[in-house]
Amino acid sequence: MLIIDDLLLLPAQMLWKIFEGVKDEVDKELYPDEEQCKEKLLTLQMALETGQITEVDYEAEEEKIMERLRFLREYRKEEAGDA
Repeated sequence: MLIIDDLLLLPAQMLWKIFEGVKDEVDKELYPDEEQCKEKLLTLQMALETGQITEVDYEAEEEKIMERLRFLREYRKEEAGDA
């Protein structure tokens, strides 16, 4: 009886794993890691130093990136608390 149960549940288990994989990929896309934010900040700093952007543009973009970084850290804390 146990083998039959496993065979009947296999499609649902496989579907669940697919959904988990899709969720993980979406999370990676929507919630990039802190390293990507740090790279963006570094690129932004270089653009400022080379004169490609103004100080005002730099500050506006920096604030957006820092806000995103704060959000990511809070999101990761919540995820760790749920696990």
